[in-house]
Amino acid sequence: MHAVSATALLRPCKPRWPNQPPKDVMPLSPQAPSRLPASMGSQARHARMPAPVSPHRTSGAAGRRWQDLAKRGLIAGAAALAACGGGAEKESSANADVVIYGACGNTPNYFSSIRHTRWARFPLTIGIDLTNAPRLNEGRNAEIYLRAIQAGARGWAIGGGIGEVGFVLGREADIVIEFSTALPPNVLGQAFTWPLGQYQRKGVIVALNWQSFSNLATTVVFESAVRQVVLHEIGHALFAVGGNGGHSPFPDDVMSVGGNEYDLPRPRDINTIREAYCRRI
Repeated sequence: MHAVSATALLRPCKPRWPNQPPKDVMPLSPQAPSRLPASMGSQARHARMPAPVSPHRTSGAAGRRWQDLAKRGLIAGAAALAACGGGAEKESSANADVVIYGACGNTPNYFSSIRHTRWARFPLTIGIDLTNAPRLNEGRNAEIYLRAIQAGARGWAIGGGIGEVGFVLGREADIVIEFSTALPPNVLGQAFTWPLGQYQRKGVIVALNWQSFSNLATTVVFESAVRQVVLHEIGHALFAVGGNGGHSPFPDDVMSVGGNEYDLPRPRDINTIREAYCRRI
């Protein structure tokens, strides 16, 4: 991790899509949620996100605390973002804008078991919004949140340009990671993406369950839990959005229904995201 200046970290990112829909009617599609393992809660039931997660503004002592952490260099990579995001500006011209990454034929994979999406190009900007993060001001939790979220989101950077991301504070980003009180109690996280058949674009939300992580924040698995859930949900945001909930049918993959226990993508996960980005939608 390298330190960057506060100016670079907090510099606003100009939207690439000037005609964004209003946030309260954003056509986001909830993906199948990450669930608590049996050892951490009751038997998981299939649940849907009741509504798109509403945006929050950074304010108060908590907001000032994590912005101060960024000024001290605890968020890395923002200075390397030359452009704001990788979504296709217009679907009608998407074929002209889309970057093809590598060749197809990567096996084994579960590509045929999901309905895939993709972004037009990398790098992407990921916004970290800790406004509602539980127990933010206790101990080193703020640093743990920042470190774990970045590690999880970077996990899909598998080489060849795929999965490359940088980070900014706040919500001016392609993908926003935030904490929500609207998720069911047995759900650790859930991704909200644009509808199937469209290239992903600015406004995707990865929501982490406030209550679940409030309970975990005092345990030894806190940092790994944040990192692993972010890794899984960013997988939904990048490529796996439909068909079996965007999940691998193989239980030992990150993108399986219970795949919240891995720090990095597994070989089938890597081959599948390569299959998503070696072609256009």
